[in-house]
Amino acid sequence: MTPEQAIDHFKTRGALAKACEVTETAVYLWLKQGAIPYDRQCQIQVETNGALLASKEDAESRERAAA
Repeated sequence: MTPEQAIDHFKTRGALAKACEVTETAVYLWLKQGAIPYDRQCQIQVETNGALLASKEDAESRERAAA
C-alpha cells in the first residue's frame, strides 16, 4: 500500500498517525519517502480489516528508490 492509499482510507494524516500510534511527522516522512514501513503496513492491514493490504515488495522497492 502507498501512503496516499492509507491517508485516503483514514481521511487525514492525523487519523492515520493515531491508528498507527505514530506522530504526524512520521506519516509526513512516509509521504516524502513514498513508502510505509512493512511492519506499519501490517498494522494498517489489521486496523482496516484487510481493506488495505500490506506489500513487503512494494515497501522495499519504494524505500530503495527513496534512498
